[in-house]
Amino acid sequence: MSRFKRYLLAVFLGVCLGGIVYAVVFHKKTPIVKTGGGFPPEVMSCVKKVKVINRRIDAALNVLVVEVENTSDLGIVAISLESKKGSDSYSVVPSTFEADEPIVIIKPHERYELTIELNLTANASFQVGSVVYADGTEDGCQASIGKMRKLKADHEQIKAQRKGSK
Repeated sequence: MSRFKRYLLAVFLGVCLGGIVYAVVFHKKTPIVKTGGGFPPEVMSCVKKVKVINRRIDAALNVLVVEVENTSDLGIVAISLESKKGSDSYSVVPSTFEADEPIVIIKPHERYELTIELNLTANASFQVGSVVYADGTEDGCQASIGKMRKLKADHEQIKAQRKGSK
């Protein structure tokens, strides 16, 4: 074999080996989401008047997208979507607590999409935990309502500080 061919073979093998090392070590993989009860995972609702309509995985963003419907005659100003696995939990709470007056984010009898990261992958449970309606009433699981009240109190304290500094 000529010297030039041996050189080309060495370069080719080096490039292949480098590509393999890069793919194994440095390539960021999208986490594979495994759930115990099906794919996409089931989403329960602790709220009597909020119905889970649809759920899907957005693999590009690694999020669970949950479409809910407000079946009540009151608008919703805050809603909690929660994920739990063992002692780890994570929640997303779209709300308008920071506004001076409640702003409805889900009108009566309308649908809304919530997203939550799939950071608790295997065997995590997902639920619509609680809501606050435009008239101030709350509904949902007790633990979730407690977290929602704390979030609302934190926002009210921040609003009071802003008004006091003006």
